Amino acid sequence: MNDQLSRRDFLKCAAVSIAALAGSGLMAGCGMGADMTEKWDEEANIVFTNGKIYTVNKKNPFAEAVAIKDGKFMEVGSARDIEKFVGQQTRIVDLGGAFAVPGFIDSHIHPAQPYLHEEGGALLFPESFNKDQIAEAFAAYLKKNPNVPYVIGEKWGFGLFPNGRANKKWLDSLVSDRPALLRDEGRHGAVANTAMLKLAGITKDTPQPKYGFIEKDPQTGEPTGYLAETAMQTVFSKIPMYPDEVWERALKRVMQKLTAWGVTAYTDASANAPQFRVYRKMEDEGSLNFHISGSIPMNDWAKDRVVDPEPLVAMAGEYRSPLFDPIGRKWWGDGTPLSKTSLMVAEYADGGHGTMTTDQIDFDRMIEEAKKGGLVMVHAMGDGTVRTLLDVFEQIRKLNPESISQSHHLAHCSFLRDEDIPRFCRLNVVAEFSPLQYYRGPLTSLAEEAVGAESMKYFANLKQTIDSGAHVAIGSDWPTGAMDANPLRMLQVLVTRKNPYEKNNDKPLGDPIRLEDAIRVMTLGGAYSMRKEKELGSIEKGKAADMVVLDQNLFEIDPDSIIDSRIVYTIFTGKIVYDANMSK
Repeated sequence: MNDQLSRRDFLKCAAVSIAALAGSGLMAGCGMGADMTEKWDEEANIVFTNGKIYTVNKKNPFAEAVAIKDGKFMEVGSARDIEKFVGQQTRIVDLGGAFAVPGFIDSHIHPAQPYLHEEGGALLFPESFNKDQIAEAFAAYLKKNPNVPYVIGEKWGFGLFPNGRANKKWLDSLVSDRPALLRDEGRHGAVANTAMLKLAGITKDTPQPKYGFIEKDPQTGEPTGYLAETAMQTVFSKIPMYPDEVWERALKRVMQKLTAWGVTAYTDASANAPQFRVYRKMEDEGSLNFHISGSIPMNDWAKDRVVDPEPLVAMAGEYRSPLFDPIGRKWWGDGTPLSKTSLMVAEYADGGHGTMTTDQIDFDRMIEEAKKGGLVMVHAMGDGTVRTLLDVFEQIRKLNPESISQSHHLAHCSFLRDEDIPRFCRLNVVAEFSPLQYYRGPLTSLAEEAVGAESMKYFANLKQTIDSGAHVAIGSDWPTGAMDANPLRMLQVLVTRKNPYEKNNDKPLGDPIRLEDAIRVMTLGGAYSMRKEKELGSIEKGKAADMVVLDQNLFEIDPDSIIDSRIVYTIFTGKIVYDANMSK
């Protein structure tokens, strides 16, 4: 790729391209000579040319070049279409035939969380660690931090323990002289050691919290140490919140990775006051290279996010800006089937239908926020939870039919019954999927053990949802259960439904989708979920100039090798914010 192409060279290249087209008879009667010498109407800041640009615009799916001015696409088309915008000050980037797509949009991420605890002095290790590796990480952490008053960390893998639940006996073997809490890879459950249970006042007499779970030994009644959902709040309420500078360091580390992965926009699924302040600070400094939709947690129990949403809701308008829009209102409609805190249509393998973590009070508040124009976003994993929440959206539309143009958002949709799929389109509710493990692996094995084979038929029912015409988006949910937020990993999972890190001939788990659909739901679908489809998500004239250049044409390679592709450039509002050559 050549970033030093002169205006004269550009015109020569364009002329060659046009001559070739003329020779083929495709440009008969085009008046080529007059166009080549006409005066330029307006000068672009930057031009990308000689590329294979997949626009996600159904009318013009592929382009050769784009001209950008003031952060927006001013023209998308052939080199000939673009040349009139090339002036003396225009920067010209020759893509050398490279493939490009719109900037990827992550519709569900917790952007501070991957590094928050580490930046705050906590313990962080990957879910791939086995028990010995976790023990080594603990020993190294305690040696480095001998005076830390308590240990907070994450994230142990579900597959390490029966039923995916660790216990205090194991954690006590790692640290017993001070309180400790470790969250699991799904971050909906955690294990506390004996000292932490004592600090939090959790005993065999502690009643089960509303919408939460304290596991107790069936013989003694003593807490085992495993806590799920709202039960964690008892512990987090004892731990002070991190200062803004910790949140800023964590966010900047994640943003650096996201930019290198080609992400140019995301929905912050648990935006809190420190993040509000950091986003404003970065935007004022000119260092915020993302379009962000903020979703305020309305019923969260983890103190590193939000406990009382009212101050945030009241100040949301004050923080709205060109790059950050705190329009979302986020509820955790349920937890996870692994702890039976998700409502299922069919019975769980060991009986019962599970539960939700919301009730009529929450539903009424969802309706209230929707009436005010808020974007209601609800975490919903169980098919019973999805069905119940679609009933709530049905009420929203009946009470205010004019609001049908304003989309809302159901997150995860891990289990989705066929008969409920048409309702997404009719009610204008975005179905967001999180391809953490949409293939055969430890997590899906645990899920099948929990919900049974009947419910697994409806696991990650993505293809049928897309085919129904519903708006679909993709969220990494990083770091909740996801090893990263790499869009190429998610793309490969969507089009193969196989483990992207293991080359094998396993039968796909569920129906793969077409590459065209996968790219669309990860770009334009994400923009729609933010209510910004007129501004983002496709390479079209007038939209924000967000684009990703790759070293391989995804339409020409084996789908099993998508993850091996490399991001060459990430372009945000016309600026190259990531250059692989500069990062070496």
